[in-house]
Amino acid sequence: MADRRLGLPNLALQLVGILPEVQRPSSTVPHRQKVAYTAASLLIYLVGSQLPVYGYGVRSPSAVDSQYWVHMSDCNSVMSAGIMPLVLSEMLLHLLLRYKVLRVNSHGDRMLLNRVQKLLAVVCAAYFSICMVLMSTILGKLTLGQSILIVLQHFFGSVIVIYIDDLLKKGYGFLSSIPLFSATDICNGLLIS
Repeated sequence: MADRRLGLPNLALQLVGILPEVQRPSSTVPHRQKVAYTAASLLIYLVGSQLPVYGYGVRSPSAVDSQYWVHMSDCNSVMSAGIMPLVLSEMLLHLLLRYKVLRVNSHGDRMLLNRVQKLLAVVCAAYFSICMVLMSTILGKLTLGQSILIVLQHFFGSVIVIYIDDLLKKGYGFLSSIPLFSATDICNGLLIS
């Protein structure tokens, strides 16, 4: 048991090793390329947060409802969980570090901590995806297949956000996705209301 890093159980270390990792750039990324990565990430998030989930029985746009995309419920979009799994996993890790449940001693431990945060964010994304379907008002109208399809769409939308954040944090973008996507959500909320 002396080889456990960060004080994590062996199962958590094995699960962390399974997750794919975004590699750091081998050289400094030019500013134009960082702008392109940041803009592409923002575009992916904007499209995903407006993309309706297949299976909710979303009605088609009609001539009567000219603002169909604006009136859609946020739960009906693929990336409706947004940055919540990222924020929650970061908060939980800060609490675990503060109360010395996890111990960081070296640079390798810091890299492992980032991977643990990503694993925790993926687990939170799965939890939020299942909760969104269970708390849905149309749950009684869904078959098991439709429910699984909706959970998978929400889950993979959240995983895309997690890996976009990882990409931007590794030096391909100007800042983390949390402030970028938070500002995007606030602006989108102002436009809708």
